Amino acid sequence: MEDLTFCTAPALCSRPASPNLLISVIVPAKNEEENIWQTLHALFHQTYPDGSRLSPTSYEIIVLANNCHDQTAVLARRFGNRHPDFNLHVAEMTLPPAQAHIGYVRRILMDEAYQRLTNINKPRGIIASTDGDTMVDTHWVYHIIQSIAKGADAVGGRILTQPEQSFDRLYHLQDVTYRYLIARLEDLLDYNMHDPWPRHFQHFGPSLAVTCTMYDRVGRLPVLASLEDVAFYEALQRFDSKVRHSPEAKVYTSTRKTGRVDFGFSVQLQQWQAMRKEGKPMMVPGLEACMYTITLRRRLRACWRHLSQNLDEVYVLSTELGLTAHDLIDCVTSTLYFGALYHDLMHMPVVQTTVDQKFPLIPITQAISELRAYINGTEKLFSQKGPAGRRTFHELPADALSA
Repeated sequence: MEDLTFCTAPALCSRPASPNLLISVIVPAKNEEENIWQTLHALFHQTYPDGSRLSPTSYEIIVLANNCHDQTAVLARRFGNRHPDFNLHVAEMTLPPAQAHIGYVRRILMDEAYQRLTNINKPRGIIASTDGDTMVDTHWVYHIIQSIAKGADAVGGRILTQPEQSFDRLYHLQDVTYRYLIARLEDLLDYNMHDPWPRHFQHFGPSLAVTCTMYDRVGRLPVLASLEDVAFYEALQRFDSKVRHSPEAKVYTSTRKTGRVDFGFSVQLQQWQAMRKEGKPMMVPGLEACMYTITLRRRLRACWRHLSQNLDEVYVLSTELGLTAHDLIDCVTSTLYFGALYHDLMHMPVVQTTVDQKFPLIPITQAISELRAYINGTEKLFSQKGPAGRRTFHELPADALSA
């Protein structure tokens, strides 16, 4: 995997950052002349919940039109000229083939945003990402800022698809439903005070934000030709970052099947469409498998936090995972962050084989039915606030968890 410890690209913005800047929004755009105007229109009309407009100096937009053969940059600049109070920067770049991919471009943009925010001494300044074919919700910027103010290190916003008559939605809706139910199951079985219900499961490039401090701590965005956002989320997890999956920070993205990356949403749509035509169901882990992995994570975390009090559990877990107790203890005691411990353990071939043998995959419709039945029954045992005495993320004052 190629990496860029320091971004060597020239500065993309000719104007210095405003001292009032809180959030820098980056927009990679390749041949997006059909979408860029709507994308910028949505970013321009950012408001508070009461409808009043956000201060134009509190957020900025950085568009990078890379390797374009259309009018993307021209239209973006035209939009900026029509709205002189819009804090918009538009840059163009033609990259060599080996670098002309979304991971490299998004990394250049995020590094630029990081540099601009740190230059004005904003370590908790926010780098936010969306795409050139995406329209953010009117309150998108506001909700990201609020989540970070409450202590989140990063925010994964809700990504919705723009309705299209030609879009075969069945497999996509099944996938969304399944992942949404797993998110609810996680909340019930392994509660996270920084990411409580209601939440979702998405943390991808069209709606993603991170503080400058955490962006630098995790090694910045991995430079991958595709799925760079997935790799970045894994890095956040490895460092125990507080990631808020905010249902309020919504965006609406296109459902085109002509992809701009080697693997992404458009390619996934093509695969689902082919599977449906062939009559192949999606196969996924069922309720029992999901419950096991979620509770496994909770049990491992308890051992990592208080090893001496959980030695008996270590021996039980080592047997379950196909490891020796010595190896598991060594993993627990040698890892600074729990997220790194859990990631490394679950990616060990012996552990993967052991878990896979315990729980074969089942059709997604069966898994959804199982999850719904269990969650509906379990929710009756919880109040709306969860277990007695639990305070939710939304009940905390804005500065309660701030570093």
